[in-house]
Amino acid sequence: SKNGATILAVLTGGIESATEIKNTPPSQVFAISEIEWKEARPGVRQKPIWEDKAAERRAIMARFEPGAMLPLHKHIGDELIFIIEGSNADESGTVATGNMSYRPNGCTHTVTTKNGATALAFVWGKTEMV
Repeated sequence: SKNGATILAVLTGGIESATEIKNTPPSQVFAISEIEWKEARPGVRQKPIWEDKAAERRAIMARFEPGAMLPLHKHIGDELIFIIEGSNADESGTVATGNMSYRPNGCTHTVTTKNGATALAFVWGKTEMV
């Protein structure tokens, strides 16, 4: 990077040295601003950024309107949530702008937001309503 950069990276494997590209899969770039928001539930919209259905992995952006709530649910797989703006909370406490929460496999919780939030989520597996 010519001017430097701050990145958020989620790695699911190791990194090793390479001397050539050959026939390896290319990197992918996602123009998130061009992805449409979709209503996920009342007060919550999502942008599906990337998905690997076979491995049940996905990256989404979620926007919570002020007062929105996700009812009690259980994670079947792990989830990392990075709060881009605003804040949300669950039974473990508040996650404010610039912070991240980890919800491990088996975590059961609700999600609320008092003033709204925008979050980037990396999800492995699925959720079940309790």
